[in-house]
Amino acid sequence: MRRLGSVLFLVLSFCNAGQDDPQPPRVHLVQPFREDLLERCDELPTIRNNTCPITVRPIPNSSLSYQFRGDRCEGRFGQPIGFGEYGGLGLLGYSTDLKEAAEGGWRTGLNLSWPNPASQSVWLQARMIAATEYYRMDKVVDASKGIDSWRSTVLPSLGSKAPIALRARSPFPLAYGTRCLYLPITAIAQRKSTSTSKHFILTFVSEFPLDGLTIEVLEQDKDGKETSRFRTASSNLLGAWTAITFGLPECLSTGYYRVTAIGKSKGQVMQRSFLIYYG
Repeated sequence: MRRLGSVLFLVLSFCNAGQDDPQPPRVHLVQPFREDLLERCDELPTIRNNTCPITVRPIPNSSLSYQFRGDRCEGRFGQPIGFGEYGGLGLLGYSTDLKEAAEGGWRTGLNLSWPNPASQSVWLQARMIAATEYYRMDKVVDASKGIDSWRSTVLPSLGSKAPIALRARSPFPLAYGTRCLYLPITAIAQRKSTSTSKHFILTFVSEFPLDGLTIEVLEQDKDGKETSRFRTASSNLLGAWTAITFGLPECLSTGYYRVTAIGKSKGQVMQRSFLIYYG
């Protein structure tokens, strides 16, 4: 475990060294899994013709305000945006290491790529993780492209050292309706060569201080049935809006995984489940 300023970094251990096909022991969820508690993705936001998501209130009269910028909405806004009905605990990032990729890359641009498990559209979103600095970028792209680019015209001017989280979500049909499927993003500075790294990082944030956080990962098939490879990791005494990052090992098999975050705040338990694709 490493703590880097407002970032707590932990590595999930799934694989046993020296084994070709590791099979870790199964463990049970702290609470039963409910598919209906997964994040809804009934509609992706409309981002075109100067239209941005109405949930974001931009700062007025500022060139850095959240607004339509050609192919995306990006900028600062005037109030924190929480996680609403999902209980104050969110998965804000699922990507390779943005800190390394973005060194000097915000101005020159980042190349973004993701796998395409039969999706039509992908919602790319970047957020600044800070209690008092509010920044967001939203972009909806054709999933079949599998690649896009992003050159921020706002972040270099903000001068903030707060971490940035990047995620890609796509609608995914399940029995209870359409839910969000999180896709791993590989981010590479355009001035650098292509990378083959599959070291993806999950970034969680809570709106409230936590007495502890447990992350549970379970492999599933495409129909959502449980299969194997399940591990837990936990930490203690986390401040509100601390970026809690978990590194996934590169030995994972390509497929669908259910990630459940269980946090405790003032004796109350918060549980959120997310469906992610690894590959």
